[in-house]
Amino acid sequence: MQKRFSIIIPVYNTEPFLLGCLDSAVNQTYSDIEIIVINDASQGNCAEIVGRYTDPRIIYIEQKTNQGTFKARQIATKRATGDYILYLDSDDQLDIKICEYLHSKVHNDPDCILFEMISTTKNGPEKTLGANSGIHPFYNHTLFQAVYTRKLSSWMVCGKALKRTLCLQTYDFLNIDTRLTMGEDALYFFVFSYFVETTEALHKVGYYYNLTNTSATRAEYTLDKAENDLKNFAFIIEKLKVFCGQYQLSYNILNDTIKEFCFLFFSRAYNLKNDKISTEKIIPQALHIFGSSALAPLIFNQAHFQKDKIRVFSDMFIQKILPINSKRYYFMRKLLLPVYQVFNKKFYDPEI
Repeated sequence: MQKRFSIIIPVYNTEPFLLGCLDSAVNQTYSDIEIIVINDASQGNCAEIVGRYTDPRIIYIEQKTNQGTFKARQIATKRATGDYILYLDSDDQLDIKICEYLHSKVHNDPDCILFEMISTTKNGPEKTLGANSGIHPFYNHTLFQAVYTRKLSSWMVCGKALKRTLCLQTYDFLNIDTRLTMGEDALYFFVFSYFVETTEALHKVGYYYNLTNTSATRAEYTLDKAENDLKNFAFIIEKLKVFCGQYQLSYNILNDTIKEFCFLFFSRAYNLKNDKISTEKIIPQALHIFGSSALAPLIFNQAHFQKDKIRVFSDMFIQKILPINSKRYYFMRKLLLPVYQVFNKKFYDPEI
């Protein structure tokens, strides 16, 4: 039987937080919901924890191999029956009244419902994320404009109720089998927002984002992870090019969006610690990463670039992980040249 809301919870090595997460879903004051827990080959006791609940609204899916959050959400969304999808990370929690509030306040079935998030630490609530102050209901694709111009501060898929039919349309368009390590929320919501025609924004905190999780999913950033992120970065750029080309979107939209992914990468990479990887290993890997991507024409372009914020930030990042006199230092600067140039010229050229 079709439900009003489907709450989707992917689980991977977050068992210490799972009971609180599940309680926040099971104890919703609005009952016309289903809760889909997808165990993405977690190494903990996820199945045992879910088995403690006798609530028939819980649907449990178990993956034999870890496929990542993006794929886990996709599998669960295809199983869902709700009019709306609420994505909930397994170390976070919902306000137990949020579904009731959404049902009572929202009319005319908008494609996307925005509500607010609060980040929480061991000391309690810290700050509101994705606040929608000054944001009015969007119509006729204006949510997409708010996304790529950053008038909407959060590109996360959490803290929102998304119409299931459009979620499926977005997954079908992206057609991703690659395991993404960064940017999956931003890429997904960027494309999803284009398909949205009507949106309602509510000044209501409904999601608690946990900053105390020190599990493997939020563990120390390493050079190997940075290299995987660079692969994802190139992959995402290609997806963005295809999307903007198919829907005949402005090159400026693509350029501005790529800048946001640059900031996303560097915000993660700045915490990088020194990791011993030989020049012989990193150079072929980097060439493989960018050799067939949209970045390739820019990698060996020695055009001058300005000393803007991203270059200064990038240099700080490189100096932190590599000795300034090492061959790898100069190679990494060369590798990151395309990122510098994004901020000084149009990234996308139809002739590329």
